[in-house]
Amino acid sequence: MRIALLTIGNPLRGDDGVAEELGKLVEEKLKVKVFYGGNAPENVVNQIRKYSPDLLIVVDAVVGIGEGEVHFFELREEKNILYTTHNIPVYRLIQYLETFVPKVLFLGIGIDGRKALWIKEGISENSQKAVLKAFELLEDVLGSCLE
Repeated sequence: MRIALLTIGNPLRGDDGVAEELGKLVEEKLKVKVFYGGNAPENVVNQIRKYSPDLLIVVDAVVGIGEGEVHFFELREEKNILYTTHNIPVYRLIQYLETFVPKVLFLGIGIDGRKALWIKEGISENSQKAVLKAFELLEDVLGSCLE
């Protein structure tokens, strides 16, 4: 099974960079192709299409759940969560990705939005713990697929 990860977020905005931190960890430790989408994930869509994964996991910082919480979400069902500060809403991006990727999942990492407002490199200690939690969740979910 061909698995890929798409990270979304700006690593120069503090905790908004949690997805990129997770991507680095996944790239180092798992057999998963990582696409770094940054502020404009639509820019890597053609690379994802060319790679042709069977499963794509989209990861982004989420405001509206507890800081440090990590969950897979069905974006169209959640109404009290701010998913994005990006130009294209993540749920719209996922709808498009689903036209050529058989299975697309969204993994949200809860952050304190106040820690993503200003230019600041690096993520907070709480967000670093959440990245490790997200990595463990991915290992559990993808375990048999990666062997």
